[in-house]
Amino acid sequence: MIILIAFLCQFSNAVVLEEPTFAYDREAQIQAGASAFAKTCYSCHSMKYLRTDDFSLKGGINPDNAPSWDPSSWNGHPPPDLSLITAIKGADYVYSYLRGYYVDEAHPSGFENIVMPGSQMPNPFAALQGRQSLVDPQHPDMRLFQALKLESRGSMSPQEFNEYVTSIVSYLDYASDPSVFTRWRIGPFVLLFLAIMILLMVALDLVYWHEIHERNRK
Repeated sequence: MIILIAFLCQFSNAVVLEEPTFAYDREAQIQAGASAFAKTCYSCHSMKYLRTDDFSLKGGINPDNAPSWDPSSWNGHPPPDLSLITAIKGADYVYSYLRGYYVDEAHPSGFENIVMPGSQMPNPFAALQGRQSLVDPQHPDMRLFQALKLESRGSMSPQEFNEYVTSIVSYLDYASDPSVFTRWRIGPFVLLFLAIMILLMVALDLVYWHEIHERNRK
């Protein structure tokens, strides 16, 4: 799937990055994203930091069948592990990158990417998304949907493809911080504990000062 040469390339893009809209039922979206990642991305990219993760294992992402590349492959730029890609580049960047391919006959793969010009990664979504063309490469501060035009539709509708990519980004975002659901579960209890402790400390402070004032009166 994605070769995000994030570790080797300077961040630069001529368009305003778009923000993915994650679903309210985040766990279901992450599970769908894990399955989509296994189907579209896992033949090239590994997820080495999620060896015992339930979402990954259920989606078919298992360290036993993880891809492995020689350092000299892909002209010395083998597909990187994507476990922490959104922590490094941000979810907006990854989301925009995945949706930023357009037809460019001058590129060796036939597709260029507007977010990462010169990317060596062939378009993994050509059959799903269809073929996009570049509208105005010189226009500054243009949004992604304004800079690219869908010329021919793929096997998915634009909405279906957007949801598909969003689920992958949701999974990658979760992969960068798998403890998020644990924090959400224990967060209310931690806040409740702190609130109770503050009340106790305030009450104890009032009692102490009351005792001090009583002794001074005597």
